Amino acid sequence: MKSDIDVEQHANVNDAKIPSVSLCLIAKDEEESLPDCLASVRHLVAEMIVVDTGSQDGTAQAAFKSGARVLPFAWSGDFSSARNFALSQVNSDWILILDADERLEPVDPETFSRLLANDKVEGYYLEIKNHLAPGQSSWDKVVRLFRNKPCYRFRGAIHEQVAASILEYSGSESLASAPLVIQHAGYTKEKIESQHKPERNMAILKQELEHNPDDPFLLYCLGLEYYQQNQVQQGIACLEQALVNMPGGEGYLEDVILYLALGYLSLGKKEKLEDFIAKCLLMFPEHPDLLCIRGFCRSQGDKRQEAFSDWQISLTQRLSRMPLD
Repeated sequence: MKSDIDVEQHANVNDAKIPSVSLCLIAKDEEESLPDCLASVRHLVAEMIVVDTGSQDGTAQAAFKSGARVLPFAWSGDFSSARNFALSQVNSDWILILDADERLEPVDPETFSRLLANDKVEGYYLEIKNHLAPGQSSWDKVVRLFRNKPCYRFRGAIHEQVAASILEYSGSESLASAPLVIQHAGYTKEKIESQHKPERNMAILKQELEHNPDDPFLLYCLGLEYYQQNQVQQGIACLEQALVNMPGGEGYLEDVILYLALGYLSLGKKEKLEDFIAKCLLMFPEHPDLLCIRGFCRSQGDKRQEAFSDWQISLTQRLSRMPLD
């Protein structure tokens, strides 16, 4: 789920002692990227906990030299288990989650302290910029900074998230968006291939789906893995099944719809794409991405005027959503 709650809505900062923060990170064979990750937050946190899930390189030594506390953990194929083990070792008031191939963009310590002092918030969504290829990137919003409470734990063997447990125990008003950005390099082609991520992720997802075959989030994640391997037809099948099993209101609903539309477009399923987008626009009127995709579809046939209209509305919508200086 995503929240548009702005930090300013919850501003209630006093002069009390600034809460402490622990960085929690799980890693395997990340000796090259880990030092930069730790350096990006060392000045903000009271401790750095690195859980090593079986590295064969110098990950543990690199973490130790950077000032982190290194703890071994036997890999079981479940990311949440490793994450939650790290959480159980925390001594601070708040927890910051990063991966070794991520780094936090520079942030003013006063701004960071103000976030921690806000007693109305249990956790924050941070913006993540995923670097895909030269000049290409995508954005996501995930809870990565939250209070240290035993009831706040990660769920899911893969693509694990902590937001669900915070929402369950504290409600939707407990999460806010923070002006913090994480740079993520893990989706570049070189990084994916070097760590055999597709094979690992596919195996975990298929194993989880054996126990929960109708889980829409697992199906969504599997669909994206198929897309990554250019198996678009298989990816579409997973995304279609995910959409059928979604009751509505999920934070990733728009993503499922957009990836399905892109899949239809890439396979040249023009009629199916037009019908699908027409139905989706009833839920998301004048959605700029849907209109842009339909415009590309229409431009490949004899509907160029309609394509131009779609693109014009899409651009107008995007401009209307841009913040004014």
